[in-house]
Amino acid sequence: MSGMHLTPRWAKPVIPIGVEEAGKVLRHGGHLYNIPCYILDEDGVERVRLGYVCLMCLEPHEQPYPEKCNVCPFPMRELQDEVFRVMYGGEVPVGPSTTLEEEWEAAKEAIERGGWV
Repeated sequence: MSGMHLTPRWAKPVIPIGVEEAGKVLRHGGHLYNIPCYILDEDGVERVRLGYVCLMCLEPHEQPYPEKCNVCPFPMRELQDEVFRVMYGGEVPVGPSTTLEEEWEAAKEAIERGGWV
C-alpha cells in the first residue's frame, strides 16, 4: 500500500451542511468580527467545541485553541470557547421531514391521479 496517505483527523476539513443567514457580530479589542452560524455534522461541532477548528473560518489546527487562527486571525484562545457557548443552538433538523418511503408513496399517488406528465 505504498503511496497511500492518510490525513490526520486534525487536518481533515470541516465542511458545513449549511449556513444560517443570521450570524453574530462581535466587537472585541477594537476589532469587529462577523461570525457565521454554520450548521455542522456532529464531528465538526465537537472539533469546534474542543478548539481544534476555528469557528470563524473552519480552519483545522493541530493543537487545540491556538492563540489566533492561522488563516483569519480570530483570537481562538481568548474568545472561541465563550462564543461557541453563546452561539451553539443544539441539533438542527436538516433535510426533508418525510422518509424516502413516504416520498415514493406520494409520487406514486400523484402519478395515479395524473399529476405527472
